[in-house]
Amino acid sequence: MSLSRQCALADKEAKDVAAFFDSASREEVQQALSELPVSFQSDLADSIALNLAAIEAREQQERMTSPEKAPAAASAGPANEADASKAADYWKGVYAYDSTFAPHEANGASSGLRKEVASGGGKESRSVEENGACVYVVIPSLSFRSDFSNDRTKALIHSEERQLFHLLRLRNPHVHMIFITSIPVHPSTVQYYLSLLPTGLQGLGKRLVMMSTFDSSLKSLSRKVLERPRMHKKIREIIALARGERNAHLVCLSTGVEEMRLAEMLSLRLDSMSETAAQCATKSEARKLFKELGIAHPRGLYRRVHSEKALAEAVLEVYEGDERTTRVMVKLDVAECGEGNALLDLRPVFSRFQSYSSHFATHGSGEEAGTDPQRPIKLSAIEREFPHMRFQSEHVTWQTFRQELGTTGCVVEAYIEGKNQNSPSVQGLIDAAGEVSLLSTHEQVLGGPDGQIFLGCRFPAEEPYRATLHAHGLRVGKALQGRGVTG
Repeated sequence: MSLSRQCALADKEAKDVAAFFDSASREEVQQALSELPVSFQSDLADSIALNLAAIEAREQQERMTSPEKAPAAASAGPANEADASKAADYWKGVYAYDSTFAPHEANGASSGLRKEVASGGGKESRSVEENGACVYVVIPSLSFRSDFSNDRTKALIHSEERQLFHLLRLRNPHVHMIFITSIPVHPSTVQYYLSLLPTGLQGLGKRLVMMSTFDSSLKSLSRKVLERPRMHKKIREIIALARGERNAHLVCLSTGVEEMRLAEMLSLRLDSMSETAAQCATKSEARKLFKELGIAHPRGLYRRVHSEKALAEAVLEVYEGDERTTRVMVKLDVAECGEGNALLDLRPVFSRFQSYSSHFATHGSGEEAGTDPQRPIKLSAIEREFPHMRFQSEHVTWQTFRQELGTTGCVVEAYIEGKNQNSPSVQGLIDAAGEVSLLSTHEQVLGGPDGQIFLGCRFPAEEPYRATLHAHGLRVGKALQGRGVTG
């Protein structure tokens, strides 16, 4: 079976298990738990207790709102035995890494990528080499707004898997890692990442422990971990076994109160971006950085706008920079996986002005030189098109987009037209000692109406421009390191 087929089946199974856990009754969860070995039951006790409480609250609410349905639900019993068994088997597999995982050659992993990953080895923080074992507790926590739909939240929870590149740190034999996610990462996904590491690494299976809270609720992952004291105990035990107490780090996407509490509770050094450094992760700052470093990027503006009027002026400014522009991409300044992108078609707006513009350029209008008497009309026409933008996420409407526009703002850039476009990326690491190293490259797999939504990726990036990505990645990494960014 091809690797892509294996990954597709693995993804489906993971979604099936997550769906079972989200919709299961108390009896079904208890049945699945009873099929696990006693050691696993202890590991999952916190998660099971919290989820059973959530199930009880949900069922109680259902009984209050639809009391006539209560008998039918009660009589359903273990109607989902196959799913319950699948969930139990899945949990067993997820918790097997700390003792039984043995890396092997993946069918689809290229030797070129393995060399690329290996070439970054030995650049972990110098303190790792000097002080023995180093333990990273990776918690890729995201905070969700209360108005997010359940479907959108579940989709974003899977974006925690984008941080699996941290597993490539295990190329350093002194590094141990605990990787925690809201819902389990399928074993074949982890296996694929580990297959990218150089062959022959000693004790790789014992140096990685995958853990999950089994909780797909709106709460941040950091909060979910804070609520699970048995998980805290297991983390401490793993760190002690690795003899890494003096060099243990908590790695998070961003720093907040919950992350600081967690680091203090577990006696871990917090490796995360400060709020100042986090500003570098916005689209407007990224555009400024690319311009500063001379890295090619789509034509557009280097400021973010926060109102409909300012957005219309920005769109017109991009159009006037090159009147051959037919479409522009409007992007929320802070958004994940292309969820905040919207495509605006300018042809309905400017086609009506073409004849006038030609006459204006040839004969003038008697107005002051350099002014366009129809500018207010053009701005008004642009604003009327905003509700008709093609929002790339099915969960975004003009109403929700407008709310975000007023808070986080957005940027405008010309849409790059053409067929068979590639969207490559480079991943790097700025460690605690300030060293910049490359981890990998990839080709993004994109979906949505105009190929803007992140679905996954293929490793590595295409050969013709891979070296260019390496060079750009190192330059960006060094620039970010100079601004205090780590991670």
